[in-house]
Amino acid sequence: MRSIATFIVCTCAILVFHNSYALQVKTVKDNQTVFAKISSKQLSQIFVNGDRILSVRGIEGAYQLTKDESKGAIFIKPTPYFEHRTINIFILTEDGHSYTLLLNPMDIPSENIELKPLSPSKKIAEHWEKNSPYTELVMNILNDMVNQRKPKGYAVISL
Repeated sequence: MRSIATFIVCTCAILVFHNSYALQVKTVKDNQTVFAKISSKQLSQIFVNGDRILSVRGIEGAYQLTKDESKGAIFIKPTPYFEHRTINIFILTEDGHSYTLLLNPMDIPSENIELKPLSPSKKIAEHWEKNSPYTELVMNILNDMVNQRKPKGYAVISL
């Protein structure tokens, strides 16, 4: 009897998980190629954590692209000819990051793809370093390390 109850609970948990929204989190370094799956029939969202997508380049006619200017995200859907072909796009962000995405269209519901930069934001870090006294800069970095926070504009890479 106990194993039947466990089976029912596990089955319900799988069903709830299966119906949740799909989110792919991809950690990336500048100029790195990222592989991700997108829906072949519906819009899939791509966004960069803590940054905004400025431009997208790829083969003309391979996809439909909608930009969300307020959030800096894009929504992409392959055109009928590319529904079963890999799409390659290049993304440039507001903080100067550039990524290559190799998107594999599949017969699945909409996808959300979050890109998490591992490379520091050169613009923000440089501004912070040049406009703060050196001792204040070091104290802020040490304070952030003690409190397990990421300094604005810097990337934290877990070892």
